[in-house]
Amino acid sequence: MKQMDRDELIERELDNRICLHILAIIAIVFSSVFVIITTLAVLNIRDIDANDAEVRLQIERLQEKLRTFKLKQQQLADSAGDMINEMAQLVENGAVTRMEQPSDKNDESEKTSNTEKDRNRSKRQNIDIFGAILEAQRVVFERHCVSHDTPCPKGHQGDKGINGDTGVNGVDGTNGVNGTDGLQGDAGLIGPPGENGTQGLQGDKGMYGTNGIIGDTGVWGENGIPGTNGSAGPQGGKGEPGGKGLIGDTGFWGGNGTQGVNGTKGAPGEPGLQGINGTIGDIGPRGQDVRKFADGCQCFKKPTFLNPNDQTITVSTTGHVVIPCSGEGNPTPTVTLNMLPKKGRKRAINKSGNAFTLDNPVDTDYGRYVCTATNQYGSASKIVTVSKP
Repeated sequence: MKQMDRDELIERELDNRICLHILAIIAIVFSSVFVIITTLAVLNIRDIDANDAEVRLQIERLQEKLRTFKLKQQQLADSAGDMINEMAQLVENGAVTRMEQPSDKNDESEKTSNTEKDRNRSKRQNIDIFGAILEAQRVVFERHCVSHDTPCPKGHQGDKGINGDTGVNGVDGTNGVNGTDGLQGDAGLIGPPGENGTQGLQGDKGMYGTNGIIGDTGVWGENGIPGTNGSAGPQGGKGEPGGKGLIGDTGFWGGNGTQGVNGTKGAPGEPGLQGINGTIGDIGPRGQDVRKFADGCQCFKKPTFLNPNDQTITVSTTGHVVIPCSGEGNPTPTVTLNMLPKKGRKRAINKSGNAFTLDNPVDTDYGRYVCTATNQYGSASKIVTVSKP
Protein backbone atom coordinates (compact mmCIF):
# COMPACT_ATOMS: atom_id res chain seq x y z
CA MET A 1 0.00 0.00 0.00
CA LYS A 2 2.78 2.45 0.92
CA GLN A 3 4.67 1.60 -2.29
CA MET A 4 1.52 2.34 -4.34
CA ASP A 5 1.03 5.69 -2.60
CA ARG A 6 4.65 6.57 -3.20
CA ASP A 7 4.44 5.71 -6.90
CA GLU A 8 1.26 7.75 -7.23
CA LEU A 9 2.89 10.78 -5.57
CA ILE A 10 5.91 10.50 -7.86
CA GLU A 11 3.66 10.29 -10.92
CA ARG A 12 1.71 13.36 -9.80
CA GLU A 13 4.91 15.29 -9.19
CA LEU A 14 6.18 14.39 -12.67
CA ASP A 15 2.88 15.52 -14.22
CA ASN A 16 3.03 18.82 -12.31
CA ARG A 17 6.60 19.47 -13.42
CA ILE A 18 5.77 18.69 -17.05
CA CYS A 19 2.85 21.14 -16.89
CA LEU A 20 5.11 23.81 -15.37
CA HIS A 21 7.73 23.29 -18.09
CA ILE A 22 5.11 23.57 -20.83
CA LEU A 23 3.73 26.78 -19.33
CA ALA A 24 7.25 28.20 -19.02
CA ILE A 25 8.04 27.39 -22.67
CA ILE A 26 4.78 29.00 -23.83
CA ALA A 27 5.53 32.12 -21.75
CA ILE A 28 9.06 32.35 -23.19
CA VAL A 29 7.75 32.01 -26.78
CA PHE A 30 5.12 34.71 -26.29
CA SER A 31 7.67 36.99 -24.63
CA SER A 32 10.14 36.52 -27.50
CA VAL A 33 7.48 37.23 -30.14
CA PHE A 34 6.39 40.35 -28.25
CA VAL A 35 9.99 41.62 -27.98
CA ILE A 36 10.64 41.01 -31.69
CA ILE A 37 7.44 42.78 -32.77
CA THR A 38 8.15 45.70 -30.43
CA THR A 39 11.74 46.02 -31.70
CA LEU A 40 10.65 46.01 -35.35
CA ALA A 41 7.99 48.62 -34.65
CA VAL A 42 10.49 50.88 -32.87
CA LEU A 43 13.01 50.54 -35.71
CA ASN A 44 10.36 51.35 -38.32
CA ILE A 45 9.22 54.39 -36.34
CA ARG A 46 12.82 55.61 -36.04
CA ASP A 47 13.40 55.18 -39.80
CA ILE A 48 10.19 57.05 -40.60
CA ASP A 49 11.10 59.86 -38.19
CA ALA A 50 14.62 60.11 -39.65
CA ASN A 51 13.33 60.23 -43.24
CA ASP A 52 10.68 62.77 -42.27
CA ALA A 53 13.25 64.98 -40.55
CA GLU A 54 15.60 64.77 -43.54
CA VAL A 55 12.82 65.67 -45.99
CA ARG A 56 11.75 68.61 -43.84
CA LEU A 57 15.35 69.82 -43.61
CA GLN A 58 15.77 69.68 -47.39
CA ILE A 59 12.48 71.56 -47.90
CA GLU A 60 13.58 74.27 -45.45
CA ARG A 61 16.93 74.61 -47.23
CA LEU A 62 15.24 74.94 -50.62
CA GLN A 63 12.82 77.53 -49.26
CA GLU A 64 15.71 79.47 -47.72
CA LYS A 65 17.60 79.43 -51.03
CA LEU A 66 14.47 80.59 -52.89
CA ARG A 67 13.92 83.46 -50.45
CA THR A 68 17.61 84.49 -50.73
CA PHE A 69 17.49 84.37 -54.52
CA LYS A 70 14.31 86.48 -54.68
CA LEU A 71 15.77 88.98 -52.23
CA LYS A 72 18.99 89.36 -54.24
CA GLN A 73 17.01 89.63 -57.44
CA GLN A 74 14.88 92.38 -55.95
CA GLN A 75 17.97 94.16 -54.60
CA LEU A 76 19.66 94.01 -58.00
CA ALA A 77 16.53 95.29 -59.71
CA ASP A 78 16.20 98.17 -57.25
CA SER A 79 19.91 99.03 -57.56
CA ALA A 80 19.75 99.00 -61.33
CA GLY A 81 16.65 101.25 -61.36
CA ASP A 82 18.18 103.70 -58.89
CA MET A 83 21.44 103.85 -60.83
CA ILE A 84 19.65 104.49 -64.13
CA ASN A 85 17.54 107.26 -62.65
CA GLU A 86 20.54 108.79 -60.92
CA MET A 87 22.72 108.71 -64.05
CA ALA A 88 19.86 110.17 -66.10
CA GLN A 89 19.49 112.98 -63.62
CA LEU A 90 23.22 113.66 -63.60
CA VAL A 91 23.44 113.70 -67.38
CA GLU A 92 20.38 115.89 -67.64
CA ASN A 93 21.79 118.37 -65.16
CA GLY A 94 25.12 118.47 -67.03
CA ALA A 95 23.47 119.03 -70.41
CA VAL A 96 21.28 121.78 -69.17
CA THR A 97 24.25 123.48 -67.63
CA ARG A 98 26.16 123.41 -70.88
CA MET A 99 23.18 124.74 -72.84
CA GLU A 100 22.54 127.59 -70.42
CA GLN A 101 26.27 128.53 -70.22
CA PRO A 102 26.40 129.40 -66.54
CA SER A 103 28.26 132.55 -65.63
CA ASP A 104 29.23 131.52 -62.15
CA LYS A 105 32.45 129.57 -62.32
CA ASN A 106 32.24 128.38 -58.77
CA ASP A 107 28.85 126.82 -59.38
CA GLU A 108 30.23 125.12 -62.44
CA SER A 109 33.15 123.83 -60.42
CA GLU A 110 30.81 122.53 -57.73
CA LYS A 111 28.65 120.80 -60.30
CA THR A 112 31.73 119.34 -61.91
CA SER A 113 32.88 118.10 -58.53
CA ASN A 114 29.51 116.50 -57.88
CA THR A 115 29.61 114.88 -61.30
CA GLU A 116 33.05 113.50 -60.55
CA LYS A 117 31.86 112.05 -57.26
CA ASP A 118 28.95 110.38 -58.97
CA ARG A 119 31.27 108.92 -61.58
CA ASN A 120 33.56 107.51 -58.91
CA ARG A 121 30.60 106.05 -57.10
CA SER A 122 29.25 104.47 -60.25
CA LYS A 123 32.55 102.78 -60.92
CA ARG A 124 32.19 100.83 -57.69
CA GLN A 125 28.90 99.26 -58.67
CA ASN A 126 28.66 95.71 -60.06
CA ILE A 127 26.37 96.68 -62.94
CA ASP A 128 26.91 97.75 -66.57
CA ILE A 129 27.81 101.47 -66.13
CA PHE A 130 28.27 102.05 -69.80
CA GLY A 131 24.89 100.68 -70.63
CA ALA A 132 23.33 102.91 -67.98
CA ILE A 133 25.15 106.03 -69.37
CA LEU A 134 24.01 105.31 -72.90
CA GLU A 135 20.48 104.82 -71.73
CA ALA A 136 20.62 108.11 -69.78
CA GLN A 137 22.01 110.00 -72.80
CA ARG A 138 19.26 108.58 -74.97
CA VAL A 139 16.64 109.80 -72.51
CA VAL A 140 18.22 113.28 -72.38
CA PHE A 141 18.52 113.45 -76.15
CA GLU A 142 14.88 112.53 -76.62
CA ARG A 143 13.82 115.05 -73.99
CA HIS A 144 15.82 118.13 -75.20
CA CYS A 145 16.85 117.58 -78.82
CA VAL A 146 14.15 115.64 -80.60
CA SER A 147 11.44 118.19 -79.82
CA HIS A 148 13.45 121.20 -81.37
CA ASP A 149 13.79 122.08 -85.00
CA THR A 150 17.53 122.56 -84.75
CA PRO A 151 19.98 120.19 -83.20
CA CYS A 152 21.48 121.06 -79.89
CA PRO A 153 24.68 123.08 -80.27
CA LYS A 154 27.91 121.80 -78.95
CA GLY A 155 28.80 123.42 -75.68
CA HIS A 156 32.15 124.80 -74.58
CA GLN A 157 34.46 122.43 -72.87
CA GLY A 158 34.36 123.01 -69.21
CA ASP A 159 37.26 123.18 -66.82
CA LYS A 160 38.39 120.05 -65.13
CA GLY A 161 36.60 119.65 -61.90
CA ILE A 162 38.12 118.97 -58.54
CA ASN A 163 38.31 115.35 -57.54
CA GLY A 164 35.51 114.52 -55.21
CA ASP A 165 35.85 112.90 -51.82
CA THR A 166 36.07 109.12 -51.57
CA GLY A 167 32.63 107.65 -51.22
CA VAL A 168 31.47 105.63 -48.26
CA ASN A 169 32.11 101.89 -48.43
CA GLY A 170 29.13 99.90 -49.54
CA VAL A 171 27.18 97.61 -47.22
CA ASP A 172 28.51 94.09 -46.92
CA GLY A 173 26.60 91.61 -48.94
CA THR A 174 24.61 88.76 -47.32
CA ASN A 175 26.31 85.49 -46.65
CA GLY A 176 25.96 82.91 -49.36
CA VAL A 177 23.99 79.70 -48.95
CA ASN A 178 25.91 76.83 -47.40
CA GLY A 179 27.10 74.36 -49.96
CA THR A 180 26.14 70.71 -49.93
CA ASP A 181 28.20 68.28 -47.90
CA GLY A 182 31.21 66.88 -49.69
CA LEU A 183 31.85 63.22 -50.29
CA GLN A 184 33.21 61.23 -47.42
CA GLY A 185 36.96 60.98 -47.52
CA ASP A 186 38.94 57.80 -47.46
CA ALA A 187 39.58 56.20 -44.12
CA GLY A 188 42.80 57.31 -42.50
CA LEU A 189 45.61 55.04 -41.52
CA ILE A 190 45.24 53.15 -38.28
CA GLY A 191 47.08 54.98 -35.57
CA PRO A 192 49.40 53.34 -33.08
CA PRO A 193 47.72 51.82 -30.03
CA GLY A 194 47.29 54.17 -27.11
CA GLU A 195 48.77 53.70 -23.70
CA ASN A 196 46.99 51.48 -21.22
CA GLY A 197 44.55 53.41 -19.05
CA THR A 198 44.52 53.27 -15.29
CA GLN A 199 42.48 50.53 -13.67
CA GLY A 200 38.89 51.58 -13.08
CA LEU A 201 37.08 51.46 -9.77
CA GLN A 202 35.40 48.25 -8.76
CA GLY A 203 31.76 48.19 -9.82
CA ASP A 204 28.85 47.62 -7.52
CA LYS A 205 27.77 44.12 -6.73
CA GLY A 206 25.30 42.82 -9.30
CA MET A 207 21.78 41.78 -8.47
CA TYR A 208 20.95 38.18 -7.70
CA GLY A 209 19.76 36.23 -10.69
CA THR A 210 16.37 34.60 -10.79
CA ASN A 211 15.97 30.98 -9.80
CA GLY A 212 16.38 28.53 -12.63
CA ILE A 213 13.67 26.16 -13.79
CA ILE A 214 13.41 22.97 -11.76
CA GLY A 215 15.06 20.13 -13.61
CA ASP A 216 13.28 16.94 -14.59
CA THR A 217 13.22 14.10 -12.12
CA GLY A 218 15.87 11.54 -12.88
CA VAL A 219 15.11 7.97 -13.78
CA TRP A 220 14.95 5.62 -10.83
CA GLY A 221 18.09 3.58 -10.59
CA GLU A 222 18.16 -0.14 -10.17
CA ASN A 223 18.00 -1.55 -6.69
CA GLY A 224 21.42 -2.06 -5.20
CA ILE A 225 22.67 -5.26 -3.65
CA PRO A 226 21.26 -5.60 -0.12
CA GLY A 227 23.91 -4.82 2.45
CA THR A 228 24.68 -6.88 5.50
CA ASN A 229 22.72 -6.21 8.64
CA GLY A 230 24.45 -3.69 10.87
CA SER A 231 24.98 -4.17 14.55
CA ALA A 232 22.12 -3.25 16.81
CA GLY A 233 22.27 0.40 17.84
CA PRO A 234 21.67 1.66 21.34
CA GLN A 235 18.09 1.87 22.45
CA GLY A 236 16.61 5.26 21.64
CA GLY A 237 14.87 7.46 24.13
CA LYS A 238 11.15 7.55 24.48
CA GLY A 239 9.66 9.40 21.59
CA GLU A 240 7.09 12.13 21.85
CA PRO A 241 3.46 11.09 21.57
CA GLY A 242 2.33 11.00 17.99
CA GLY A 243 -0.45 13.17 16.66
CA LYS A 244 -3.98 11.98 16.52
CA GLY A 245 -4.45 9.65 13.57
CA LEU A 246 -7.06 10.03 10.88
CA ILE A 247 -10.50 8.63 11.51
CA GLY A 248 -10.61 5.10 10.22
CA ASP A 249 -13.24 3.68 7.90
CA THR A 250 -16.50 2.54 9.45
CA GLY A 251 -16.22 -1.05 10.61
CA PHE A 252 -18.68 -3.85 9.97
CA TRP A 253 -21.65 -4.18 12.24
CA GLY A 254 -20.81 -6.40 15.18
CA GLY A 255 -22.97 -9.21 16.41
CA ASN A 256 -25.61 -8.74 19.07
CA GLY A 257 -24.17 -8.31 22.52
CA THR A 258 -25.19 -10.26 25.58
CA GLN A 259 -28.27 -9.18 27.43
CA GLY A 260 -27.58 -6.36 29.82
CA VAL A 261 -28.23 -6.41 33.54
CA ASN A 262 -31.78 -5.67 34.56
CA GLY A 263 -32.33 -2.12 35.60
CA THR A 264 -33.34 -1.06 39.06
CA LYS A 265 -36.92 -1.50 40.10
CA GLY A 266 -39.00 1.50 39.25
CA ALA A 267 -41.14 3.37 41.70
CA PRO A 268 -44.60 1.85 42.24
CA GLY A 269 -47.28 3.38 40.10
CA GLU A 270 -50.41 4.98 41.32
CA PRO A 271 -53.20 2.52 42.12
CA GLY A 272 -55.64 2.06 39.30
CA LEU A 273 -59.38 2.51 39.48
CA GLN A 274 -61.27 -0.22 41.21
CA GLY A 275 -62.79 -2.57 38.75
CA ILE A 276 -66.33 -3.84 38.75
CA ASN A 277 -66.82 -6.87 40.88
CA GLY A 278 -67.02 -9.98 38.81
CA THR A 279 -69.52 -12.71 39.18
CA ILE A 280 -68.81 -15.35 41.73
CA GLY A 281 -67.19 -18.33 40.14
CA ASP A 282 -67.95 -21.91 40.67
CA ILE A 283 -66.57 -23.57 43.75
CA GLY A 284 -63.48 -25.51 42.85
CA PRO A 285 -62.68 -29.02 43.91
CA ARG A 286 -61.22 -29.55 47.27
CA GLY A 287 -57.47 -29.81 47.37
CA GLN A 288 -55.40 -32.54 48.81
CA ASP A 289 -54.25 -32.37 52.32
CA VAL A 290 -50.60 -31.44 52.57
CA ARG A 291 -50.14 -34.05 55.17
CA LYS A 292 -50.92 -36.61 52.57
CA PHE A 293 -47.88 -35.65 50.27
CA ALA A 294 -45.53 -38.50 49.61
CA ASP A 295 -42.10 -38.49 51.21
CA GLY A 296 -39.46 -36.44 49.25
CA CYS A 297 -42.00 -34.09 47.66
CA GLN A 298 -40.92 -30.36 47.67
CA CYS A 299 -42.09 -27.00 46.30
CA PHE A 300 -40.01 -25.04 43.65
CA LYS A 301 -39.75 -21.22 43.68
CA LYS A 302 -37.82 -18.44 41.94
CA PRO A 303 -34.91 -16.62 43.70
CA THR A 304 -35.54 -13.89 46.28
CA PHE A 305 -33.39 -11.81 48.65
CA LEU A 306 -33.80 -11.67 52.39
CA ASN A 307 -33.63 -7.86 51.97
CA PRO A 308 -34.86 -7.06 48.43
CA ASN A 309 -34.33 -3.27 48.78
CA ASP A 310 -31.26 -1.45 47.42
CA GLN A 311 -28.55 -0.95 50.04
CA THR A 312 -25.59 1.40 50.70
CA ILE A 313 -22.56 0.39 52.77
CA THR A 314 -19.50 2.42 53.75
CA VAL A 315 -15.95 1.16 54.11
CA SER A 316 -12.56 2.89 54.50
CA THR A 317 -9.50 2.20 52.38
CA THR A 318 -8.03 0.09 55.15
CA GLY A 319 -11.23 -1.64 56.19
CA HIS A 320 -12.98 -4.95 55.54
CA VAL A 321 -16.58 -5.19 54.36
CA VAL A 322 -19.06 -7.95 53.47
CA ILE A 323 -21.30 -7.00 50.56
CA PRO A 324 -24.86 -8.23 51.24
CA CYS A 325 -25.68 -10.31 48.17
CA SER A 326 -27.24 -13.63 49.22
CA GLY A 327 -30.39 -15.02 47.64
CA GLU A 328 -32.62 -18.02 48.27
CA GLY A 329 -34.90 -20.15 46.15
CA ASN A 330 -35.57 -23.74 45.07
CA PRO A 331 -33.35 -24.87 43.51
CA THR A 332 -30.58 -22.74 45.10
CA PRO A 333 -29.91 -19.75 42.84
CA THR A 334 -26.52 -18.72 41.42
CA VAL A 335 -25.46 -15.32 42.77
CA THR A 336 -23.20 -12.83 40.85
CA LEU A 337 -21.89 -9.38 41.74
CA ASN A 338 -20.90 -6.87 38.99
CA MET A 339 -19.91 -3.18 39.12
CA LEU A 340 -21.91 -0.52 37.24
CA PRO A 341 -20.54 0.99 35.16
CA LYS A 342 -17.21 -0.73 34.72
CA LYS A 343 -14.26 1.49 35.69
CA GLY A 344 -11.47 -0.29 33.95
CA ARG A 345 -9.24 -2.62 35.93
CA LYS A 346 -10.26 -3.44 39.51
CA ARG A 347 -9.33 -6.03 42.08
CA ALA A 348 -11.20 -9.30 42.30
CA ILE A 349 -13.81 -9.49 45.05
CA ASN A 350 -13.47 -12.47 47.32
CA LYS A 351 -16.46 -14.86 47.29
CA SER A 352 -17.21 -17.54 49.79
CA GLY A 353 -20.53 -19.31 49.05
CA ASN A 354 -23.05 -16.51 48.62
CA ALA A 355 -20.94 -14.02 50.61
CA PHE A 356 -18.78 -11.34 48.92
CA THR A 357 -15.96 -9.60 50.83
CA LEU A 358 -13.76 -6.57 49.96
CA ASP A 359 -10.50 -5.82 51.78
CA ASN A 360 -8.62 -2.47 51.64
CA PRO A 361 -10.58 -1.03 48.69
CA VAL A 362 -9.02 1.48 46.27
CA ASP A 363 -10.69 4.34 44.40
CA THR A 364 -11.78 2.12 41.51
CA ASP A 365 -13.53 -0.26 43.97
CA TYR A 366 -16.02 2.37 45.14
CA GLY A 367 -19.29 2.63 43.23
CA ARG A 368 -22.50 0.79 42.43
CA TYR A 369 -22.72 -2.99 42.22
CA VAL A 370 -25.61 -5.08 40.89
CA CYS A 371 -26.34 -8.31 42.76
CA THR A 372 -28.17 -10.93 40.70
CA ALA A 373 -29.62 -14.32 41.81
CA THR A 374 -30.70 -16.73 39.07
CA ASN A 375 -32.20 -20.24 38.84
CA GLN A 376 -34.27 -22.08 36.27
CA TYR A 377 -37.48 -20.47 37.46
CA GLY A 378 -36.42 -16.84 37.29
CA SER A 379 -34.02 -14.20 38.61
CA ALA A 380 -33.90 -11.31 41.00
CA SER A 381 -31.50 -8.34 41.34
CA LYS A 382 -30.78 -5.34 43.55
CA ILE A 383 -28.25 -2.48 43.77
CA VAL A 384 -25.56 -2.30 46.46
CA THR A 385 -23.57 0.95 46.67
CA VAL A 386 -20.07 0.94 48.23
CA SER A 387 -18.95 4.41 49.34
CA LYS A 388 -16.25 6.05 51.45
CA PRO A 389 -17.10 7.08 55.01
